[in-house]
Amino acid sequence: MILTLAAISAAGVLFLIFKFGNIRRVLAFDKWIDLAATIGLGVAFFGTLGGMAIAVIAGAIISAILWLMKLAIGHEELTVKGWRQGRPGFLNGGQKWQHHSSYWRWRSHSHQ
Repeated sequence: MILTLAAISAAGVLFLIFKFGNIRRVLAFDKWIDLAATIGLGVAFFGTLGGMAIAVIAGAIISAILWLMKLAIGHEELTVKGWRQGRPGFLNGGQKWQHHSSYWRWRSHSHQ
């Protein structure tokens, strides 16, 4: 019963995460999302040992799924490039999303 409720809770949080938009850009913040989801579920299920077990297991499921997705499809990080004349790059139109390819794709190309 606890595993079923944890899986349902994790699925609900993951569906909300997928609604943020480009999942590769969201995966750049996977550690913060893991932390927020686990703390948020802990607050939501606070009060009983079973509720806290559901929150911890759901947090672990969310963490594992985001980690596997980051390995499988890669992620994009926001970088600010083009510092000149003391002004940051975003004032010069230098915001760029830098793509980090997936681990498995990288590993398959390195053996060729």
